[in-house]
Amino acid sequence: MQKATLEQGLGSVELRSMPWRPPELGLVDGRLDPYKVLVSEMMLQQTQVARVAPKYREFIARYDSFSALAAASQVEVLRLWQGLGYNRRAKYLLEAAKELAKLADSPTLEQLMALNGVGYNTAAAIRVYSLNEPLVFIETNIRTVVGHYFFLDRQDQVADSEIQKIMESIVPSEDPRTWYYKMMDHGAILKKSPSSKSMNSFKSYSKQSAFEGSRRQLRGQCLRLLLEEPRDIGSLVDMTGDKDRTESVVLELQKEGLLAKDKDLWRVAG
Repeated sequence: MQKATLEQGLGSVELRSMPWRPPELGLVDGRLDPYKVLVSEMMLQQTQVARVAPKYREFIARYDSFSALAAASQVEVLRLWQGLGYNRRAKYLLEAAKELAKLADSPTLEQLMALNGVGYNTAAAIRVYSLNEPLVFIETNIRTVVGHYFFLDRQDQVADSEIQKIMESIVPSEDPRTWYYKMMDHGAILKKSPSSKSMNSFKSYSKQSAFEGSRRQLRGQCLRLLLEEPRDIGSLVDMTGDKDRTESVVLELQKEGLLAKDKDLWRVAG
């Protein structure tokens, strides 16, 4: 009964147009380019569609394949990434391109999961969207839809393991790609509905902290300033106005391989 109600709900969904979906991203023998799907999935991690779409188009226009991206420098990629935040994703994407450019065919689930920044859910989504493979993956919109149709009356929090079981019983073997598109778009609509289950009802959900004044904001500011030109720590502190946190953030970014130091000057690595 719940499954039938879900299918009725999905039947009324009008799919959103996105540059990483057909028809804009053309099908070749029923496949979507796994490189372009990977770029979109990495960009969409913790970032809204409206911000991702123009940056995705710009990125693909510059680097249109694993091999094209693999030949880029980290500095170039980070410059292009500005505006999306979570700059480690750009580093991870570059690393992934260098690994996957060596392959003659689409990366396997295991090869994708071995990459930094790509867990099971992202890897499975890439396989679903690029190859139309009926795998189960879970993210916030999926939780919203499953929670609305299967757990709406639950008072306690719903675990992803419970959602996983539901998903295993409802993911279709025929054209799972389009089915997931509908799930994602239906979830985006349901999130705005007062009758939908709150995201706080899911054990795996963690609310993103405020950006203004955050360490995330300071990390992005330091990286952006050093993309302009190398600077010493005193100059950075003068610009950020936060001595202790700036010194800490710079060392953190160095440890992550995003910054390097030449004598007294800090610069973006790579």
